[in-house]
Amino acid sequence: MTQASFASAVDEEVAAVMALNTLLQLEQEMAESYQLAIDRLRSDAIGELFDCLYSHRLRIEYISERIHELGVQPHTNPRQQVIRISGLTGTDRRDTLLALRDLEAQCLARYRYEVLALDDESLLLAECTLFPEQHRTVHVMDGLFPAAS
Repeated sequence: MTQASFASAVDEEVAAVMALNTLLQLEQEMAESYQLAIDRLRSDAIGELFDCLYSHRLRIEYISERIHELGVQPHTNPRQQVIRISGLTGTDRRDTLLALRDLEAQCLARYRYEVLALDDESLLLAECTLFPEQHRTVHVMDGLFPAAS
């Protein structure tokens, strides 16, 4: 391996780790947002919200494991999206579910962007596990929203 190809491989791995850490932080934010919504609502949608929460927590495990495989400690600092959910006043079911639905759509858009920097093995994880789960939680929230009125 030449010095240039080694440097290129290192750059690709660094980019992949950065993208994975971004996805990890996003998943942590989503999990915290769901936990906050569950604590706030205590409604008939709790089963679906717990299902989405579990899905995000599972993705946290998968992404963390992949980052460890790349020889790096995962970066954790979930706070950005949670602020948006916690800023909602009262326990308005419609507003809370709408915020979660919007966050799921933003999460999916961010996945589509970050996947461009992933290495082959991380891309396989994203395509086979992360994307299908993200699409499923988007679908769950889309299905809840019409009933949220």
